[in-house]
Amino acid sequence: LKDRSVCSLRDVRRANMLFSWFFGNREEKGSRLSILEAVILSLAQCYYYRLNQQQRADYNKLISKHISTLQIDIDFDRVINMELQRTLDIPPGIAKNRAFSENLFVMMVGLATKTPTIVVGRPGSSKTLAMATVQSNLSSSSKNKRLTELGFEDFFVMSFQCSKLTTADLIQKRWDNAVAFQEKLKRAATNGRESDEKEEKTVSSNVSGEMATKVNRSVVLWLDEVGLAEQSPHRPLKVLHKLLEEEDRKIGFIGLSNWRLDAAKMNRMVLHQVTQPSDDELLKTAEAIIGENSGNNNLHQELSVAVLKITQLYQNIMKDKQTSPFDFDFYGYRDFYSLASSLKYSCNVHNELTNDLLVEAVIRNFGGMTQQQTESFLFPKLARFCYGGALPKSEIIWNKFSPLHLIRNNIEQTRDSQRPDMRNIMLITESPVMWKILFDSGIAAMESTEVIFGSKFSGDAHSTIYLYRTIERVRNAMSNGKLCILLKLEQLYDSLYDVLNQRYQAVDGQKFCRICIGGESIRCRIAKTFRCIVVVSREEAFHECKNSDLHTPVAFLSRFEKFFLDPNLMEQFSFDPLWKLKFDKYTYISLLMNEVAASKTHDRDESNEKKQEDNTDEIEQASQKCFQLLLQNT
Repeated sequence: LKDRSVCSLRDVRRANMLFSWFFGNREEKGSRLSILEAVILSLAQCYYYRLNQQQRADYNKLISKHISTLQIDIDFDRVINMELQRTLDIPPGIAKNRAFSENLFVMMVGLATKTPTIVVGRPGSSKTLAMATVQSNLSSSSKNKRLTELGFEDFFVMSFQCSKLTTADLIQKRWDNAVAFQEKLKRAATNGRESDEKEEKTVSSNVSGEMATKVNRSVVLWLDEVGLAEQSPHRPLKVLHKLLEEEDRKIGFIGLSNWRLDAAKMNRMVLHQVTQPSDDELLKTAEAIIGENSGNNNLHQELSVAVLKITQLYQNIMKDKQTSPFDFDFYGYRDFYSLASSLKYSCNVHNELTNDLLVEAVIRNFGGMTQQQTESFLFPKLARFCYGGALPKSEIIWNKFSPLHLIRNNIEQTRDSQRPDMRNIMLITESPVMWKILFDSGIAAMESTEVIFGSKFSGDAHSTIYLYRTIERVRNAMSNGKLCILLKLEQLYDSLYDVLNQRYQAVDGQKFCRICIGGESIRCRIAKTFRCIVVVSREEAFHECKNSDLHTPVAFLSRFEKFFLDPNLMEQFSFDPLWKLKFDKYTYISLLMNEVAASKTHDRDESNEKKQEDNTDEIEQASQKCFQLLLQNT
């Protein structure tokens, strides 16, 4: 664990409490076997799930050695796996792999016992998916009966998306809101039981018991992207030291992070370290994604063969450090899972599996490199796993699968209601003006596209007003189903992690997601045709900047289909040599207007509020008119 202080005397108290809960839920209470099973499970919750793969194997051997001295026929792995299967109710459409099952199990036990829990894993390790499944399993409207029998309460989830702007006061406020709401639920439950007692003469005890169960609810506070708050200069997570120790204000607590926190926070929570999947687990996960709801048997057989190819391709990409152009994880689990999902979708649309469909799916999900990097790193792997060793000429491949062709396909697929949620788009460029080619090629149109520039004015860098105004423009694009192009908005991207994660909540046929504004998490409607395109520089995306603070986070990269706009592949488009100068002029004018609007909004008083709103709208209209003229004359 690299730090002995991660373990503490808190683990002793936690293990005793967990033992009581597991033992109370044994089918054969009081037997020697049930006691030993409860010991194994409580220790696993405290220690086993925080270990890596090799450490888990060593832990297994140690526990098995002690069990053998008791002369009881019990297997450590069997106890763990049986408990996972006994508790979980995974909905269709989700690959039931080990990482997801463990995430879900650890979270649910943490909620049942109100033990603070944090799940740490690389991007794409099913953390958010597991939490969304927990939320659906433990809500009063969709809770399964088995969980009620095991003593799980109905839980109301209050979410909070962390960012680098998060402060301790914001976390404290959200915690206070959760505690106040839980106390309100308890008072409602008490009033409900008193009402049942008064009506006991006319209402059966079974009905009153059912009513009492309905109001027996608790609250869980879900902190997403906790690691981003750890990077905040305000050091907001220190407030958790106090909050997690308050017994009289105890609520359920789940934290999700891409990396571990410091020991002072970790030893106050149950830690689940998501282990990397084995090659066999990757294969089974891809088979589950592709094999689900496949009605065409012939197509299903062809896809089953393709699953092995794409799994071997992914393993080769991740293990080939010698020829890789990156010294960090430019690709990850999300790219692989998205490859399997997009391949299945394309095959179902065309009702066949062709080599072109396979290659297109690979390039879309493992793109983002320059032409030279792609030809030296990815093409040999395509030759081996997709073309049977005979790679066509590179010109032929690029003519079929140019970046603009693939970008167009991604955007057009948003109009298909039967599609899975395709990832949004990241454009990696060497020139800040290359995004204009989206308009030149007809992929983007002014009337259905929102282009938002980031500001470098000192007054905007830490301005809450500027951030709110920018996010409001993104929200409008989301709800209206527009194409939204974002440039130089690094201070905003942390707020959009849930939007880009695409684990939307569906209510009455509408999809909703969370946006973090300053520290508040608000729910926003998102139209099916919404697409987001983020433009980043090569230096930032490839981590070539000397200043590491400018590097695009791996967690952010993994949320996109990545495309490098290489000028060598776009010779058919002629660029106005004055375009860059015009772009710089427009950017300056646009940001100047933002600055004026923000300052006027900030100085607004009640007497002339309506007048200032009108001025702000006029400035916004002038900015958009400037942009339209710029595009029309280049």
